[in-house]
Amino acid sequence: MQFTDDSATPDRRPDRLRAFGQRRGEIALIAVFAISILLIHLLASPALRPVPGRDQGVFLYIGRELNRGAALYQDLWDHKPPLIHYLNALGVTLDGGSMWGIWIIEALFLVGTVALSVITLRRAFGLGAAAFGTLCWIAAATTLLSGNLLEEYALLFQFAALYFFV
Repeated sequence: MQFTDDSATPDRRPDRLRAFGQRRGEIALIAVFAISILLIHLLASPALRPVPGRDQGVFLYIGRELNRGAALYQDLWDHKPPLIHYLNALGVTLDGGSMWGIWIIEALFLVGTVALSVITLRRAFGLGAAAFGTLCWIAAATTLLSGNLLEEYALLFQFAALYFFV
């Protein structure tokens, strides 16, 4: 009986090295784009925008009232789906009433969106296309990111749907 080490065969080693290089490139892309989206998201921080806009204010108010025991769509009404209000209630709870907790939750959602974007686009089209596609939506999102809007949270779920489709 002859024992061989499969890892030393010439067929498998290049595949493993290639897979390791792609994974390392994917992680590097995620890190670079996560830092860039967080820098862009700093423009929507409560330090630079202490007074929320109309929609953001409604979400913040409903989140605070939910923490006080009000019932959504019974005591409080808004035409938006409930997740945005519950995320605001969680954010207000995390930071004791200020908008920083909401900002942190949104930052986590955006970093998760970047990771799903890079992973999904790399699997479907390759690493170069993942970099280009993620850069394109981040550049387009700079006009959208004004803090605590439904569309900003929805990006994560949109890329999750694409991930499960691919």
